[in-house]
Amino acid sequence: SAAKTLYDACGAQNWISEKSFARDGYGGKADLHCDGFLIDIKTTTKPLQDIKTWPEHEIQLAAYRHGLGYPDAKSGILYVHAETAESKLLWIPETDLQRGLKCFMALKAYFYAKTGLGD
Repeated sequence: SAAKTLYDACGAQNWISEKSFARDGYGGKADLHCDGFLIDIKTTTKPLQDIKTWPEHEIQLAAYRHGLGYPDAKSGILYVHAETAESKLLWIPETDLQRGLKCFMALKAYFYAKTGLGD
């Protein structure tokens, strides 16, 4: 189901999975990405027709695409139902990703100031 959902939304891609990165004082590990796309995979037991994204998703995906060096990658959350294995891909709008990166950078600056890291 997940592979078909990705193919239907993105076409044939050479996906890179579980890629670690470190940049600008933070790091992470992206579930799936390629030149034009960044996908985070989440499992759920909630009905997929009612599923939505949250501001934390915007922040995470924005930080990851910045960290990976793909600032324009179309980014989304691929939900996979834990019991039925059905899947649904929700794209995060570009304006939300831009806001997410601003929020992430502000939170990172706060954390560094609070902990004294980078002094």
